Amino acid sequence: MPPPKPAGTRRYLITLAATETPSTGRGLAAAAADTARRARGLQAEAERLGLADHLVWIGPPTAFGMVPVACSAELVEALRTSPVVARIEAEAD
Repeated sequence: MPPPKPAGTRRYLITLAATETPSTGRGLAAAAADTARRARGLQAEAERLGLADHLVWIGPPTAFGMVPVACSAELVEALRTSPVVARIEAEAD
């Protein structure tokens, strides 16, 4: 269950871009581990953009390259052009 979202944030489902680094195994567990590794890259990208404090929460990664987050609209706009993100969808409030 995600934590309550602070004012000025919204929940999004971010599809992470594929990486050149091959997965460490096969199956759903390996795919989820790969997504978790790429989600750490999302945190690093927010830091690189100087907007790490806008990233409130990163949820558990899926085996399909997606991760739920709670963050500001400003960070979302900055991430739209980032090479670590393939797609961003706003979740229903």
